[in-house]
Amino acid sequence: MVATSLLGQEMVSVPGGFYWMGDSGGLSDEQPAHFVSVFPFLMDKTEISIETWDDVAAWAEKNGYEFSKETTKAQRGASWSVDPSLHPMNMVTWYDAVKWCNARSEMEGRTPVYYRDGIKKTVYRKGEIDLTNDMVKWSSSGYRLPTEAEWEKAARGHLTGKNFPWGNRSVNGSLGNYRLSGDPFDNGTSPVGYYNGEQVISPETHSYGGETIRTLDMSNDFGLYDMF
Repeated sequence: MVATSLLGQEMVSVPGGFYWMGDSGGLSDEQPAHFVSVFPFLMDKTEISIETWDDVAAWAEKNGYEFSKETTKAQRGASWSVDPSLHPMNMVTWYDAVKWCNARSEMEGRTPVYYRDGIKKTVYRKGEIDLTNDMVKWSSSGYRLPTEAEWEKAARGHLTGKNFPWGNRSVNGSLGNYRLSGDPFDNGTSPVGYYNGEQVISPETHSYGGETIRTLDMSNDFGLYDMF
């Protein structure tokens, strides 16, 4: 099932249930592999674009929210021209991401998820607070970040025991943007494989920094993009 938020952001329904989380042969923080259960939840089909971030942030700053200086346009892109509707927002602190979720909730008339106190009276809009579990209204209708278990469930799709959403095939710069990946946007915000909500960016019609970029439709079997 695909739903659409008031911002026009498509959201995919991720089924609940038990799944095998972690990797017994992986990194230390992935061990041991174990069964966990999650409830069904909705997740944005693609990353939040710079344009969508700015739309919510502009509303937020007029309604009592404050974001850190680290979350600036100067740190989102790089030296080439960046189309804010096609590039995902990045270089965001966890605190700003949480506050942005609250702002998106309030902007759409939903109940915020994150609060400054255990009685959940004061909405979290300013500062950098290490929230505890009792400061989160898990049953809220608002937006929030996925838990670690939800993220892994969403990333794996229906696959189990595989290294990546596409299976065990090795990763390179054409499949994901990461440090020293070797792609033309190494360490920056990249349109490679980025789905803009309507179509995959076409290398025949999009050129960035003089480079024509090959893009891939890398959604997993839940219909989620860039779950790397």
